[in-house]
Amino acid sequence: MKAVTAVVRGASNLVFGQVGPATGHAEFRDADLPSRSGSLLFRLYTPPSDPEGVIVFYHGGGWIAGGLETHHDLAGRICAASGCSVVFVRYRLAPEHPYPAQIEDAEDALDWVLAQQRAGVFSGPVAVAGDSAGAYQAVTAAQAVNARSPGAVAGQLLLYPLIGIDPERWAEPRRSPSRQVGRMAVRHINEALGPQGVSVADLCDRVDGNLPFTMILNSRRDPTWPDSERFAKALESAGVEVELRDRLIWPHGSLSYANKSRRLAGVVQDVASDFGARLKASGTEQENDREMFANAGT
Repeated sequence: MKAVTAVVRGASNLVFGQVGPATGHAEFRDADLPSRSGSLLFRLYTPPSDPEGVIVFYHGGGWIAGGLETHHDLAGRICAASGCSVVFVRYRLAPEHPYPAQIEDAEDALDWVLAQQRAGVFSGPVAVAGDSAGAYQAVTAAQAVNARSPGAVAGQLLLYPLIGIDPERWAEPRRSPSRQVGRMAVRHINEALGPQGVSVADLCDRVDGNLPFTMILNSRRDPTWPDSERFAKALESAGVEVELRDRLIWPHGSLSYANKSRRLAGVVQDVASDFGARLKASGTEQENDREMFANAGT
Protein backbone atom coordinates (compact mmCIF):
# COMPACT_ATOMS: atom_id res chain seq x y z
CA MET A 1 0.00 0.00 0.00
CA LYS A 2 2.72 2.49 0.95
CA ALA A 3 4.63 1.69 -2.24
CA VAL A 4 1.58 2.30 -4.42
CA THR A 5 0.82 5.55 -2.61
CA ALA A 6 4.40 6.72 -3.07
CA VAL A 7 4.19 6.05 -6.81
CA VAL A 8 0.89 7.96 -7.06
CA ARG A 9 2.34 10.93 -5.21
CA GLY A 10 5.51 10.94 -7.24
CA ALA A 11 3.64 10.82 -10.52
CA SER A 12 1.26 13.56 -9.37
CA ASN A 13 4.09 15.88 -8.41
CA LEU A 14 5.99 15.13 -11.62
CA VAL A 15 3.01 15.79 -13.89
CA PHE A 16 1.34 18.69 -12.08
CA GLY A 17 4.08 20.22 -9.92
CA GLN A 18 4.60 23.79 -11.09
CA VAL A 19 5.50 26.19 -8.30
CA GLY A 20 6.38 29.54 -9.78
CA PRO A 21 4.81 32.94 -10.42
CA ALA A 22 1.09 32.77 -9.72
CA THR A 23 -1.05 32.60 -12.83
CA GLY A 24 -3.19 35.54 -13.91
CA HIS A 25 -1.10 38.08 -12.00
CA ALA A 26 -2.36 36.84 -8.63
CA GLU A 27 0.20 37.39 -5.89
CA PHE A 28 0.71 34.71 -3.25
CA ARG A 29 2.41 34.02 0.06
CA ASP A 30 2.55 31.07 2.45
CA ALA A 31 1.55 31.10 6.12
CA ASP A 32 0.13 28.85 8.83
CA LEU A 33 -3.30 28.70 10.45
CA PRO A 34 -4.22 26.99 13.74
CA SER A 35 -6.03 23.64 13.70
CA ARG A 36 -6.91 20.85 16.09
CA SER A 37 -3.85 18.97 14.81
CA GLY A 38 -1.58 21.92 15.56
CA SER A 39 -1.28 24.04 12.44
CA LEU A 40 -1.88 23.87 8.69
CA LEU A 41 0.17 25.45 5.94
CA PHE A 42 -1.85 27.52 3.49
CA ARG A 43 -1.12 29.65 0.47
CA LEU A 44 -2.96 32.96 0.17
CA TYR A 45 -3.56 34.26 -3.35
CA THR A 46 -4.56 37.89 -3.87
CA PRO A 47 -6.14 39.18 -7.11
CA PRO A 48 -4.83 42.27 -8.91
CA SER A 49 -7.83 44.36 -7.82
CA ASP A 50 -9.51 44.64 -4.42
CA PRO A 51 -10.90 41.20 -3.48
CA GLU A 52 -14.66 40.73 -3.84
CA GLY A 53 -14.69 37.80 -1.38
CA VAL A 54 -12.61 34.84 -0.27
CA ILE A 55 -12.62 31.24 -1.52
CA VAL A 56 -11.21 28.37 0.55
CA PHE A 57 -9.73 25.88 -1.90
CA TYR A 58 -9.08 22.16 -1.31
CA HIS A 59 -6.99 20.14 -3.74
CA GLY A 60 -7.84 16.75 -5.21
CA GLY A 61 -5.77 13.59 -5.13
CA GLY A 62 -8.00 11.02 -3.45
CA TRP A 63 -6.91 12.24 0.01
CA ILE A 64 -3.59 10.47 -0.57
CA ALA A 65 -1.78 12.75 -3.04
CA GLY A 66 -1.57 16.34 -4.23
CA GLY A 67 -0.69 19.57 -2.50
CA LEU A 68 0.37 23.17 -3.00
CA GLU A 69 2.71 22.19 -5.81
CA THR A 70 0.22 20.20 -7.89
CA HIS A 71 -2.61 22.75 -7.78
CA HIS A 72 -0.71 26.02 -7.55
CA ASP A 73 -1.55 27.11 -11.08
CA LEU A 74 -5.24 26.19 -10.78
CA ALA A 75 -5.65 28.07 -7.48
CA GLY A 76 -3.97 31.13 -8.96
CA ARG A 77 -6.25 31.08 -11.98
CA ILE A 78 -9.36 30.79 -9.80
CA CYS A 79 -8.17 33.78 -7.79
CA ALA A 80 -7.45 35.99 -10.78
CA ALA A 81 -10.62 35.09 -12.69
CA SER A 82 -13.02 35.25 -9.74
CA GLY A 83 -11.64 38.47 -8.28
CA CYS A 84 -11.57 36.78 -4.87
CA SER A 85 -8.77 35.99 -2.48
CA VAL A 86 -8.05 32.25 -2.38
CA VAL A 87 -6.91 30.39 0.74
CA PHE A 88 -5.38 27.15 -0.51
CA VAL A 89 -5.01 24.68 2.36
CA ARG A 90 -2.46 21.89 2.61
CA TYR A 91 -4.34 19.27 4.60
CA ARG A 92 -3.02 16.01 6.05
CA LEU A 93 -2.91 13.00 3.72
CA ALA A 94 -3.67 9.30 4.17
CA PRO A 95 -2.39 6.73 4.93
CA GLU A 96 -0.09 8.58 7.33
CA HIS A 97 -3.13 10.38 8.70
CA PRO A 98 -6.21 8.12 8.52
CA TYR A 99 -9.59 9.48 7.53
CA PRO A 100 -11.31 11.69 8.77
CA ALA A 101 -8.19 13.79 9.47
CA GLN A 102 -8.68 15.34 6.02
CA ILE A 103 -12.23 16.47 6.85
CA GLU A 104 -11.14 17.86 10.22
CA ASP A 105 -8.49 19.98 8.50
CA ALA A 106 -11.00 21.22 5.93
CA GLU A 107 -13.43 22.34 8.63
CA ASP A 108 -10.70 23.94 10.74
CA ALA A 109 -9.42 25.95 7.78
CA LEU A 110 -12.89 27.19 6.90
CA ASP A 111 -13.62 28.12 10.53
CA TRP A 112 -10.38 30.12 10.63
CA VAL A 113 -11.19 32.00 7.43
CA LEU A 114 -14.65 32.89 8.75
CA ALA A 115 -13.11 34.14 11.98
CA GLN A 116 -10.73 36.30 9.94
CA GLN A 117 -13.68 37.61 7.95
CA ARG A 118 -15.48 38.62 11.13
CA ALA A 119 -12.31 40.35 12.31
CA GLY A 120 -12.15 42.34 9.08
CA VAL A 121 -9.06 40.65 7.64
CA PHE A 122 -11.07 39.33 4.69
CA SER A 123 -13.91 41.26 3.09
CA GLY A 124 -16.90 40.03 1.14
CA PRO A 125 -18.65 36.64 1.18
CA VAL A 126 -16.88 33.37 1.96
CA ALA A 127 -17.10 30.39 -0.40
CA VAL A 128 -15.45 27.01 -0.84
CA ALA A 129 -14.02 25.26 -3.89
CA GLY A 130 -12.24 22.05 -4.70
CA ASP A 131 -11.52 19.50 -7.37
CA SER A 132 -12.20 15.76 -7.10
CA ALA A 133 -11.68 14.69 -3.46
CA GLY A 134 -11.10 18.34 -2.59
CA ALA A 135 -14.66 19.05 -3.70
CA TYR A 136 -15.87 16.42 -1.20
CA GLN A 137 -14.04 18.32 1.54
CA ALA A 138 -15.48 21.63 0.37
CA VAL A 139 -19.05 20.32 0.55
CA THR A 140 -18.57 18.61 3.91
CA ALA A 141 -16.96 21.67 5.51
CA ALA A 142 -19.54 24.09 4.10
CA GLN A 143 -22.41 21.94 5.29
CA ALA A 144 -20.99 21.63 8.82
CA VAL A 145 -20.36 25.37 9.12
CA ASN A 146 -23.74 26.42 7.70
CA ALA A 147 -25.50 24.02 10.07
CA ARG A 148 -24.00 26.06 12.93
CA SER A 149 -24.16 29.47 11.25
CA PRO A 150 -26.74 29.52 8.44
CA GLY A 151 -25.54 31.39 5.39
CA ALA A 152 -21.94 31.74 6.58
CA VAL A 153 -20.71 30.00 3.42
CA ALA A 154 -22.28 31.65 0.37
CA GLY A 155 -21.33 29.25 -2.42
CA GLN A 156 -19.35 26.25 -3.53
CA LEU A 157 -17.49 25.61 -6.77
CA LEU A 158 -16.97 21.90 -7.43
CA LEU A 159 -14.67 20.68 -10.20
CA TYR A 160 -15.28 17.06 -11.29
CA PRO A 161 -16.25 16.29 -7.68
CA LEU A 162 -15.76 12.97 -5.94
CA ILE A 163 -19.20 12.42 -4.42
CA GLY A 164 -18.54 9.05 -2.78
CA ILE A 165 -16.30 5.99 -2.80
CA ASP A 166 -18.85 3.22 -2.24
CA PRO A 167 -17.69 0.32 -4.48
CA GLU A 168 -21.28 -0.75 -5.15
CA ARG A 169 -22.26 2.66 -6.48
CA TRP A 170 -19.09 2.79 -8.56
CA ALA A 171 -20.10 -0.51 -10.15
CA GLU A 172 -22.71 1.37 -12.20
CA PRO A 173 -22.91 2.03 -15.08
CA ARG A 174 -21.02 -1.15 -15.89
CA ARG A 175 -20.41 -0.40 -19.56
CA SER A 176 -18.62 2.90 -19.01
CA PRO A 177 -14.84 2.53 -19.65
CA SER A 178 -14.04 5.65 -17.62
CA ARG A 179 -16.15 4.33 -14.77
CA GLN A 180 -14.14 1.11 -14.79
CA VAL A 181 -10.92 3.09 -14.41
CA GLY A 182 -12.52 5.10 -11.62
CA ARG A 183 -13.45 1.90 -9.79
CA MET A 184 -9.79 0.91 -9.61
CA ALA A 185 -8.85 4.32 -8.20
CA VAL A 186 -11.68 4.19 -5.66
CA ARG A 187 -10.58 0.74 -4.52
CA HIS A 188 -7.09 2.06 -3.76
CA ILE A 189 -8.50 5.12 -1.99
CA ASN A 190 -10.65 2.93 0.26
CA GLU A 191 -7.63 0.82 1.16
CA ALA A 192 -5.46 3.85 1.90
CA LEU A 193 -7.84 5.88 4.06
CA GLY A 194 -7.50 3.78 7.17
CA PRO A 195 -8.44 0.61 9.02
CA GLN A 196 -10.79 -1.87 7.44
CA GLY A 197 -14.33 -0.60 7.58
CA VAL A 198 -13.68 3.17 7.49
CA SER A 199 -16.93 4.88 6.57
CA VAL A 200 -17.00 7.69 4.01
CA ALA A 201 -20.55 8.91 3.48
CA ASP A 202 -21.85 9.48 -0.03
CA LEU A 203 -22.63 13.20 -0.32
CA CYS A 204 -25.99 12.47 -1.94
CA ASP A 205 -27.10 10.71 1.24
CA ARG A 206 -26.53 13.77 3.43
CA VAL A 207 -27.80 16.65 1.30
CA ASP A 208 -29.89 19.22 3.15
CA GLY A 209 -30.88 22.85 2.93
CA ASN A 210 -27.72 24.01 4.72
CA LEU A 211 -25.71 23.77 1.52
CA PRO A 212 -25.20 27.02 -0.41
CA PHE A 213 -25.51 27.82 -4.09
CA THR A 214 -23.50 25.19 -5.96
CA MET A 215 -21.73 25.37 -9.31
CA ILE A 216 -20.52 22.00 -10.62
CA LEU A 217 -18.11 21.70 -13.54
CA ASN A 218 -17.57 18.28 -15.07
CA SER A 219 -17.49 16.34 -18.33
CA ARG A 220 -19.64 13.46 -19.53
CA ARG A 221 -16.38 11.65 -20.28
CA ASP A 222 -15.25 11.88 -16.65
CA PRO A 223 -15.71 8.84 -14.37
CA THR A 224 -17.37 11.08 -11.77
CA TRP A 225 -20.05 12.44 -14.16
CA PRO A 226 -22.87 10.06 -13.09
CA ASP A 227 -22.32 11.11 -9.48
CA SER A 228 -22.35 14.80 -10.40
CA GLU A 229 -25.77 14.25 -11.96
CA ARG A 230 -26.98 12.43 -8.85
CA PHE A 231 -25.68 15.17 -6.58
CA ALA A 232 -27.22 17.96 -8.66
CA LYS A 233 -30.62 16.25 -8.51
CA ALA A 234 -30.30 15.73 -4.75
CA LEU A 235 -29.48 19.41 -4.27
CA GLU A 236 -32.46 20.48 -6.36
CA SER A 237 -34.73 18.20 -4.33
CA ALA A 238 -33.45 19.85 -1.14
CA GLY A 239 -34.21 23.31 -2.51
CA VAL A 240 -30.56 24.25 -3.09
CA GLU A 241 -29.81 26.27 -6.21
CA VAL A 242 -27.39 24.33 -8.40
CA GLU A 243 -25.82 24.69 -11.83
CA LEU A 244 -24.24 21.67 -13.52
CA ARG A 245 -21.95 22.48 -16.44
CA ASP A 246 -20.76 19.93 -18.97
CA ARG A 247 -17.46 20.92 -20.57
CA LEU A 248 -14.89 18.97 -22.56
CA ILE A 249 -12.32 18.51 -19.78
CA TRP A 250 -10.52 15.20 -19.97
CA PRO A 251 -8.88 13.30 -18.35
CA HIS A 252 -9.92 13.61 -14.73
CA GLY A 253 -7.81 16.30 -13.07
CA SER A 254 -6.93 17.98 -16.34
CA LEU A 255 -7.68 21.54 -15.16
CA SER A 256 -4.28 21.42 -13.48
CA TYR A 257 -2.95 21.43 -17.07
CA ALA A 258 -4.52 24.83 -17.76
CA ASN A 259 -1.10 26.45 -18.08
CA LYS A 260 -0.41 24.12 -21.02
CA SER A 261 -3.76 24.41 -22.85
CA ARG A 262 -5.57 27.53 -24.01
CA ARG A 263 -8.83 25.62 -24.11
CA LEU A 264 -8.53 24.44 -20.51
CA ALA A 265 -7.36 27.89 -19.42
CA GLY A 266 -10.52 29.28 -20.99
CA VAL A 267 -12.69 26.78 -19.13
CA VAL A 268 -11.18 27.80 -15.80
CA GLN A 269 -11.47 31.48 -16.69
CA ASP A 270 -15.16 31.17 -17.56
CA VAL A 271 -16.31 29.13 -14.58
CA ALA A 272 -14.26 31.06 -12.01
CA SER A 273 -15.37 34.40 -13.44
CA ASP A 274 -19.03 33.40 -13.34
CA PHE A 275 -18.67 32.02 -9.82
CA GLY A 276 -16.97 35.21 -8.66
CA ALA A 277 -19.75 37.32 -10.15
CA ARG A 278 -22.31 35.23 -8.30
CA LEU A 279 -20.43 35.68 -5.02
CA LYS A 280 -20.20 39.42 -5.58
CA ALA A 281 -23.97 39.56 -6.11
CA SER A 282 -24.57 37.60 -2.90
CA GLY A 283 -22.28 39.98 -1.03
CA THR A 284 -24.26 42.95 -2.31
CA GLU A 285 -27.50 41.29 -1.19
CA GLN A 286 -26.07 40.67 2.29
CA GLU A 287 -24.95 44.28 2.57
CA ASN A 288 -28.38 45.55 1.48
CA ASP A 289 -30.03 43.30 4.07
CA ARG A 290 -27.77 44.65 6.82
CA GLU A 291 -28.56 48.23 5.83
CA MET A 292 -32.30 47.47 5.76
CA PHE A 293 -32.24 45.97 9.26
CA ALA A 294 -30.10 48.83 10.56
CA ASN A 295 -32.50 51.43 9.17
CA ALA A 296 -35.48 49.55 10.58
CA GLY A 297 -33.96 49.76 14.03
CA THR A 298 -33.53 53.51 13.94
